[in-house]
Amino acid sequence: MGGNGFCSHSHNDLFSPVIYLNGQLILTDTGTSIYIGNDTERDYLRSASAHNTTFVATWKFFKPKRWFGWEKTADGRILRKEERSNEFAVECGYKRPRNIPYTRTVFYQPDFHRFRIRDAFSENLENVHSYFHLAEGLNAVASKNKIQIIKNGILIGAINFPEYLSLKIETGWISKTYGVKEASEVLHFTWNASISNPVDFVISEN
Repeated sequence: MGGNGFCSHSHNDLFSPVIYLNGQLILTDTGTSIYIGNDTERDYLRSASAHNTTFVATWKFFKPKRWFGWEKTADGRILRKEERSNEFAVECGYKRPRNIPYTRTVFYQPDFHRFRIRDAFSENLENVHSYFHLAEGLNAVASKNKIQIIKNGILIGAINFPEYLSLKIETGWISKTYGVKEASEVLHFTWNASISNPVDFVISEN
């Protein structure tokens, strides 16, 4: 996302994974459709909600400058990496300020071709939002704790989540080329964080 001051990217995409299953893009980056000329669109593209992120609605750690750069940012870092024969794990958190009570760990199990995104909080917090942006051409069909990912009428993957999360499937868009937008679906979860219950989103083939 770049640091304080001027930076060319200036997107709030910390800890935002891009995920493929069997060569098929599932979770994508929103991209960049505009730099200057439309502040509303530019502000959205730079926001956490335009990426595959989790955040608390009241957090004020990020303050953008107009179009490029930041008045204030938070620094992310890799806290832990593990590589075993049946699982890879990368845990990320904030380096500055140190009082942000949140970590995200991405696990991959190659034997099952399965990803697990774990969001954990060290404080009980309300009004947590998690966004996941599906690639173009994908449709989501939801039940109480599972989303089926459909492409051209064929099931290509699934996302399992705790059933106490609230889910809305929203209409969004992505931009693979500057100045061009394509329709896509956005998974928007809301929930209250508990110290004792990290939230796992499991992305797999079925």
